[in-house]
Parts: sequence; C-alpha cells; structure tokens
Amino acid sequence: MQLPSQIWRVCQMLVNNRALHQDTTVILEDEILTSSNSPLRIRVEWIALESVERPCLRVTLEDRMQSARKRAIAERERYGLTEREAEVWLLRHLNWKYKAIAANLHITVDTVKKHVHNIYAKRDAFQWAQE
Repeated sequence: MQLPSQIWRVCQMLVNNRALHQDTTVILEDEILTSSNSPLRIRVEWIALESVERPCLRVTLEDRMQSARKRAIAERERYGLTEREAEVWLLRHLNWKYKAIAANLHITVDTVKKHVHNIYAKRDAFQWAQE
C-alpha cells in the first residue's frame, strides 16, 4: 500500500529529524483537504512496541468535518441551541469566516453575527449555571 503524498511528507519529516529529538516526544501535525474538500488532520509520532525491536511511526487521521459535527451536536444539546445556531456553530468550528457561513446558509452576515452572539450568550449562561 502506498501512502498519499501529504501523509508521507509528514512521516518523512519526523524520520529525517529523529536524531534531533531522540530524548523527547515529538508529534507532528498537519491538515489537508481531501478530494471531497473535507479537512483531514494528520498526526504522526514515534512509538515503541514490545513486539518490534525498532520504534514505529503511529499515524492518526481525523476527519475534521465529522469531529466538528459531533461537537456541534453535543453543544447544541448542552447549550440549548436552535438548529440554525448549530449549523452556524459547526461552520465556525471549521474556521469558516462569517461571510462564507452567510453564503453557505443563504443568510446575511448580520444574521450570522446575531446567531454567534446568541450562541455565546447561551454558552455563558450555561457556564454560569454550573458554578
């Protein structure tokens, strides 16, 4: 099996610099866009396995869109967000700008700002209630 070039590049950086960081734990991360424009986080680190003499690389892939969706669902329930607020919050978690969110959801930038303001107010009220 051949690794995609973006993943191989991160692995190669860790291998090439191994001598510089033998006594410390180093984790390299990068983020790429897949062919479907979904962000993917790559994490690479050295690990020691009892069954193998030499250290190995552990490569972890995270689908950022799926993670953001799960987080938005959890926060929707926790903070009592509306469905539209949850949509806006999901896109904010993916670092979308207000203008891009507005275009994607077919609403104005001012409406996006209002939703974000309401989300923060609900989140703050929840946190105050926990204290």
